[in-house]
This record gives sequence, structure tokens and C-alpha cells, in this order.
Amino acid sequence: MGSETGQSSAQCSFNAGSSTTGMWSMIKDIDHTKSTWALKVRVVRAYEVPPHSKGGETLEMVLHDAEGDRIHAIIKRPQIAMYKTIITEHKIYAIRNFLVLDNYQSVKTTNHPYLIQFISKTQFREDTKTELPMMVYDFQPFDMLHAQRVINEKTLIDIIGKVINKSIVQTHIINGKTERLMELTVADPEGNRLGCVLWNKYINQYQDYVNENPGIAVFVIFQLCRPKRYQGTLSVASSFDVSKLIINGNTTEFLEFQSEFPADGDDSISQTCNTNCSQGEGSRDVLSGHAAITTMEDLMNATEEEIYWVLGEIVSIENTREWCYLSCPICHKKLVPEEERFRCSTCSVTLGEGVYRYYNITLFDARDNVVGVNVLFYKYEFQIN
Repeated sequence: MGSETGQSSAQCSFNAGSSTTGMWSMIKDIDHTKSTWALKVRVVRAYEVPPHSKGGETLEMVLHDAEGDRIHAIIKRPQIAMYKTIITEHKIYAIRNFLVLDNYQSVKTTNHPYLIQFISKTQFREDTKTELPMMVYDFQPFDMLHAQRVINEKTLIDIIGKVINKSIVQTHIINGKTERLMELTVADPEGNRLGCVLWNKYINQYQDYVNENPGIAVFVIFQLCRPKRYQGTLSVASSFDVSKLIINGNTTEFLEFQSEFPADGDDSISQTCNTNCSQGEGSRDVLSGHAAITTMEDLMNATEEEIYWVLGEIVSIENTREWCYLSCPICHKKLVPEEERFRCSTCSVTLGEGVYRYYNITLFDARDNVVGVNVLFYKYEFQIN
């Protein structure tokens, strides 16, 4: 995508600057009834999808109209070269004559039941005379996300937050390929937090920025990211090529959000370990003396949410059915066996599996105190050697 360098035949043959009434339709009205629809839209997001097992190379866009409604658009390989250099995010375009298809996306960029596909007769050109509101982000408040009992994991969302924590980078082998992930913790001005999982190229983008700009507060917009609740914890993650990570931009959205934080606030970013961190960098920090060790007595008296390391000796693990329970991943209540599945009476759902929660562990701390503590295995899994 880039700036306009000239007109192609697909851009001609209609007046993009004519009235917004009459021939021009709204996105909410688009359906299968005809193929001669005409729209005036702003490009929310434009990105290329490389060839994959389910299809060839495509150029794809998310568009919004004057009412803020969105629809997804697809340009296939024969037409990509024609449009690639003239499509720029956030610009306004007029478009007419396109194919209307059912929204077949497995993970959707919009809630519209249909999407549009460019064809050889599609007419498309930039419209510099029409004014449309700038509605390229639809930020989801953290408290509202956390309050949802069931998260729609198949529709992408936008979030904005201040980075307060980051994990180490992990490497996984997925389908024979090496993939890297890192999790950021972002906060809103009210202190609500949300995990943001970055994969591969998004990690490089984030690390390059903080390395070039050390010691400053980091605010991010994560556009078209995928929400997911895993073992009771809600987070968002990058979704292949469609997601966009924007760091410390100078747009109105960034400036207004940053102004809600105190000017003398803490801008530091702490680092924690990820899943199985006892086998990784976190445990090496403990053994090398770089991580602070606390006692169970001090931990029980702690009033602030922090990352704590406790060094202890296992006394015993009781092999009974009372030391844990199988919980619902949505509401955390105890599941009831129902034939080969499990029933949550609170959520009124039947599940194939649950999450084990609350382990009663007795241990000696460094001061020889014997403490019985209920440990909530909430998101991370720790291996005890």
C-alpha cells in the first residue's frame, strides 16, 4: 500500500465526488440482492496476506462508512498490482460494482454478515471531496471485557493501554516451525490490566522501539487483535497479518489516553517469566541471586500486587481428592461430572474439560516456618523439581 501514483482503468468511469445521497449506499444495507452497490468509505486497515494452504495471495481491507459500520474487502491476485500502490490507510475512497459474499472468515474483522470482493468491473478511486468521520478504532474498555462471562474469540477487537510489564521471549515449535511469543501487560487509567500476546514480527517491532527509546513510558494501540480466555484469564493476541501494533503515536487517540495518566506516574516496565518459568530465565535469576526472595510470612502480610519468589522445601503432598477441584474456565466454580463431560451450573454450559484449581501445599520457608497456603494455579504453570 502507498500513495496514489496514477489512475488505473478500474478507477475511472464514475464521479467519486458526487453527492453522498442517491446512488451511494450504507454498509449496513449491503446484501446479496445486487452487485451494483456504490459506497463511500474510509480504509480502517489494509494488509497483504501471503499464499497459504487455504488460498492464494490477497490484498485485504477493513472499511467504514459515515455511520461507522464496517465491512471486509478482498482483492485477489489478478487485481492486486492495480490497487496496491493507491490504497492508503485512513484515506477515503469511492467504490462501485463488486461481488457480495457471505462473510466466510473463520476469525472475523467485522460483525457484518457479508464481505465484498473486487472484480474486473469494480470501479475504485480516492475521494478528496467527501468528508467522513475518523472512526478507525473501536476501543474495548478493559473492565467491560473482563466482565463478559463469554468472550467472542472469533471477532477481532481494538485496545489501547500503557505497558507496565513484559515477559521474556519464549520459543515454541508449532507445526514444525519455530515461533516466538512475548506477553505485555497493559493498563488503563483506572488500573485495569490486560495481557497482550505478541508473536514473531510484532515482538521485533516492540523490542526495536524500546531499545531505541529507553526509559520512556510506552503506550500501545493493538488494532484488530484476538481476545481469548485461557484457564480463566483474559488476554488478547496478534492475529497473523491483520493485527497492527502502534507504539507511542502522536494521534488524538494517543494524546487523549496519555493525558488521563498522572504526569509524575511510574513509567518503568517490569519483567516477569512466562509459563514454566522455573525452567527458564526466571529460575536462573533466583539461583544467581538477581531475584529478591521473600518468606511465606512476609508474603501473607503483603498488601501490594507484585511478582514474589518464595524459596521453600516440600514437606509432603497429600494424595487425596480434597487437595484440588476441577473448575469452570469461565466462572471458576466447581464442575460436576456428567457422563463423559462436565457441567457448570453457574454458566449453564457443558464442557469437555476444566481447570484444576487450589492446591494446599505445606512447606518450610527460609525461616523454618511451616505454612499451609492455598495456591491458585490461575494462568501460569510451574514445575517443581
